[in-house]
Amino acid sequence: MAIPHWTVDLLKRQLSDVAEQLTNPDTVRQFRTRANSLLQELPQAATRVWDQAKSEVQQQWGRRFSLGDGTLINASGIAQGGNVEGPPLLPAVIAAGTEPLAAFRAARTNAHEYWKMQAQRACEQIKSEDLLVAGSVEGAVLAIANLASLSGATIFIPRCCALQMPSGIVLPDLLAASKTQVRELGSSEGTTTADWQRAAPKEGDIIIVAGDMDKMELPAKERKCLVVRILADATVHPLPESVSPTPPTIAQTLAGESDVVIVSGNGLISGPECGLICGSAQAIQDLAASPLWPAVCGSHSTWAMMLTALQQPTPLSDMLEVSQENLNHRAQNLAIRFAASTEQEGGKIGECKITNDSASLVAGQPYQLPSYQLRLKHSQLSALEWQKQLMSQSPALLTEADGDSIVVDLRWVDVNQDDDLAAAICGSSKSDSQTPSPQAS
Repeated sequence: MAIPHWTVDLLKRQLSDVAEQLTNPDTVRQFRTRANSLLQELPQAATRVWDQAKSEVQQQWGRRFSLGDGTLINASGIAQGGNVEGPPLLPAVIAAGTEPLAAFRAARTNAHEYWKMQAQRACEQIKSEDLLVAGSVEGAVLAIANLASLSGATIFIPRCCALQMPSGIVLPDLLAASKTQVRELGSSEGTTTADWQRAAPKEGDIIIVAGDMDKMELPAKERKCLVVRILADATVHPLPESVSPTPPTIAQTLAGESDVVIVSGNGLISGPECGLICGSAQAIQDLAASPLWPAVCGSHSTWAMMLTALQQPTPLSDMLEVSQENLNHRAQNLAIRFAASTEQEGGKIGECKITNDSASLVAGQPYQLPSYQLRLKHSQLSALEWQKQLMSQSPALLTEADGDSIVVDLRWVDVNQDDDLAAAICGSSKSDSQTPSPQAS
């Protein structure tokens, strides 16, 4: 639609007025003075907005992830997976995600040099030549697929590598959706040398593997294929021998037959949700230069948090070091408190038994370590009813229901949470069916 003629005339008159005013020296001086004032106010206003946003983000991250801030007590016996999204983020990791610009200023250098310096430090921890941070594991895999497509390479993947991605899609389906030339080989039980001889991958092709490497034979190094291994989980540093079997470290994986490793950042590494890509410097440089990379690259905050997490000890490290004797002592003390509460409250806790079964590091994975539990029966509520009631309290208590008992595992409960745990159990026994009022933490 054309602009009405009266609107055009109005604009012309207003522009003429402005032009006349700007010919007046006094008006120009006033304009410059006001503009300088605004420019001086802008950094202060931006600082206020930045501080407010930072405070809100820190609160949101803390509420979502921290298992030790009083909002949730993890007595499920599982550190990650199931009802537990993952280990808590360290304060340093949260701060890194909310202060990337401040970090640039503090470093007194430009953003490129800052990221390069931080990445080098992180690479030293995981013994990697270089690394990238994608917004997701799926994005990292698609970047590899795009690299194969650009170079005309074929991706080979064993049929036993049907790893489920964080989004729910399985790895072969994700690769098929990328429209890259993909060839599956072997069986669901694994691959053999004969399978690779028949497949005959050529130099420059890409081999993607995941899952149990004991099931797979890989082609000879002489073929000069790029081997990419996708890990369901990994750690930066080796875990104590009490964990059996121990999860692989990134450094151990890169020291083997893998040229590139892809792993989720928000697992045992205790970083943000993202896809960490590390390994061969040439492969990393090729990925970063590909047209797809800007679309799948993680945000600055994600990069900052991931690089910080790689340089920090895992938040679970203290709990992993707690001895069996310590856990047994705490279980005995809690049992005494529950017995005293039962007598005072009319016997609502019907039974309390101490057991020493294993706790899990990751749900669905074989990583186990010794622990102690209290198996509790409510005299009137079923195990599921009591479990639901405990989760609705504040702080919420996460337990497992087993038959007619709830299981309170102490492995992932910080010793400073024992009082809150006892208050949650004893307080919840006061009512048969109603949710009790929140307990003071």
